Amino acid sequence: MKKEYLYAGIAILAWGTSATSVKLMQGSLDTVFLLFGVSLTAAVFLCIVCGVQGRFRKLREYSAGTIFRMILIGLVGMFVYNALYMRAVECMPAQQAYMLNYFWPALIVVFSGFLLKEKLTFWKVGAVLVSFAGVLIYSADGNLKSLFTSKAEGVTFALLGAVVYSLYSVLNKRESYDKFLCITIACVTSAACSLVWVLASGQIHLVQTANWGGLIYQGVVCIGTAYLAWAYAMDAGDTAKVSTLSYLTPFVSLIFTCVFLGEKVTAYSAAGIIFVIMGIILQERPWGKKNTAVKA
Repeated sequence: MKKEYLYAGIAILAWGTSATSVKLMQGSLDTVFLLFGVSLTAAVFLCIVCGVQGRFRKLREYSAGTIFRMILIGLVGMFVYNALYMRAVECMPAQQAYMLNYFWPALIVVFSGFLLKEKLTFWKVGAVLVSFAGVLIYSADGNLKSLFTSKAEGVTFALLGAVVYSLYSVLNKRESYDKFLCITIACVTSAACSLVWVLASGQIHLVQTANWGGLIYQGVVCIGTAYLAWAYAMDAGDTAKVSTLSYLTPFVSLIFTCVFLGEKVTAYSAAGIIFVIMGIILQERPWGKKNTAVKA
């Protein structure tokens, strides 16, 4: 197995449990404090690993400008993205928020063409469109109008989160610094920013024992481990192929939301998943490499 697929698989499995984990904790924790708790646990976990491995010494090799870029990219990809994503999950059913959020792999393909100068073939573009059609079918659940009326707030947060994370992923690939160290700095930055937000809003809670388990899981597995695995996958393989594989994540998420949240699987959910898988197969066809590129 190619290592990019192994890394992507780890990220997909971890992210697939994220919506369920967040939704369960939102019953007793507001989004602001939840973001702080998750960022803090992720930051502590990654700082311990970096300390044990001696990675912090690498900071001496980077200029102040490089470290500032690491902080800025981390602020966007960790703090801003997770704030938008958690708010989307709060505003609408977890399944639908998660599927709408999965506009980001399509945007990664587009942004990588413009920012990384990677070749856009007709097969890549076609795979993106087919998979995103599946996202829309799944999220609308037979009522496309609802995405712009009753679900408009959740849709807005989910799509903004998609734009933010796709930019983060592409910008992160463009940089050559240590990805583990970068993810750690991103989590520390997110924890610091969310702490300021918590103090400013007065949303301070005594965390129950059960919620600590959820915060640790979300921070260590769904953020710390998954973000790192995804960064390695993006570095190791073709951006379009790796990002298209990420469309499998909602299928994993669907299983967990059905089992733990009791959200129903409809015919539209099944149809959406089929379109998503069709897009992945289309992307992986060998003849896709022989097509004329679309200029970015």
